[in-house]
Amino acid sequence: MGIIRNNIAVRKSRERAKLRLEGTQKKLIELHTETQTQKELIIHMQQQCMEWETKASRAERRLEETLKVNT
Repeated sequence: MGIIRNNIAVRKSRERAKLRLEGTQKKLIELHTETQTQKELIIHMQQQCMEWETKASRAERRLEETLKVNT
């Protein structure tokens, strides 16, 4: 009778381990997807930042030219 209970316990233990592993794998996939989304957002924000820097630089040059003309 002890061997049968042990076999059942072993099966349950393996099933719990399998479920934990599946949960971990699912979480890993979710985190990978989230990381990719965040990387894409960072790239987009960097591009926007560069565009704003370019616009600011152009505006600054125009302002300096306007100031030179008016002085």
